[in-house]
Amino acid sequence: MTNTRQTGLAVAAEGVTVSVPDPKAGGGRKTLLDDVSFRVEPGEFVCVLGPSGALARHSY
Repeated sequence: MTNTRQTGLAVAAEGVTVSVPDPKAGGGRKTLLDDVSFRVEPGEFVCVLGPSGALARHSY
C-alpha cells in the first residue's frame, strides 16, 4: 500500500481533558481523557476506545 499525502484540513489537539458528571461519585466528576495530545492528518480517522482512553488512528 502506498501512503500518499492528501490535501485538506489537519487538526491538532494538545492537552485535552474531558470529564463528565459521575452519579456514583455523589455529584463529582469522572475524567474520561486527561492531558491527551494528538494530530489528525487529512484522510485519517481517529477514535477514542476503551476505559483507558487509548487513542487509535487509521489512514485511508
